[in-house]
Amino acid sequence: MENKAEYKFAPLVLWCLAGILLIVTWSMSSYWRPDVQDLGWWFSPLCSEYIGGFWQNIDNSVFFTLNGSLDQQKSTWNLIWAIANYRAFDLLAAVFMCIILGMYARENGDRDEFLRRVGIILGCIVYIVISSQLIKLFLRDIDRDSGTIMYKETALLLGEMYPVIDPKDHSSTSFPGDHAIILIGFTISIFRYAKFKYGISALIVTVVFALPRLVGGAHWFSDIAVGAVFIIMISMSILFHTPLYLILEKWTTAVMSKLPLVDWFAKIMVKSK
Repeated sequence: MENKAEYKFAPLVLWCLAGILLIVTWSMSSYWRPDVQDLGWWFSPLCSEYIGGFWQNIDNSVFFTLNGSLDQQKSTWNLIWAIANYRAFDLLAAVFMCIILGMYARENGDRDEFLRRVGIILGCIVYIVISSQLIKLFLRDIDRDSGTIMYKETALLLGEMYPVIDPKDHSSTSFPGDHAIILIGFTISIFRYAKFKYGISALIVTVVFALPRLVGGAHWFSDIAVGAVFIIMISMSILFHTPLYLILEKWTTAVMSKLPLVDWFAKIMVKSK
């Protein structure tokens, strides 16, 4: 744990500016909002074609490639993605996240260190949830349909093929990807505090569990690559480049040490190592 609280203005400003630039390039495209032409030169044909069109082309390519990989009739391939898009399937992502966190936390073999590590990562996740909701207030005017709604004539809807499973295959508010925000935030936190191997494991979990929404068509690629990444760049840069992370570490460590059930679990995990 770092013991000197300080503001790191250079990386803080650079990451925030990079995040803003990322979403500005995306916002130049006219396909996400029907009234953009009212905003004048910012959405000129030049911007739309050469800058905003960049994201639109990527989104279309990813959507038609992944959603287009589904069969036109029931098949094992389609069933796999239908189950993967079942909302309860997201709990499996939480299970893998807990496994990674547990392995990292018990690595040292010390109960107090176990509680500290669990507290820090869980604190980061809570912070991500709260900060993302605050940042999303600035994106509240964005009204974006998923690819399966925009291209409903050609898209394949898993929900129509497997109504009993009721997979998530469309959204009228697809931007940003809320599901991906938590996954990416968890991965960044693990890379920050744990060994590289745990970060890679978290990254694999992020990719695996973000992919179903792209295949099913409930999210565009830029919902994740722009929307989720923008929010993470802003929120995490504020957390890790200001003394806020030290406050978070101190607070979560204090809270975890006062939870009897967590303390009991920590003793079991450390003892079983």
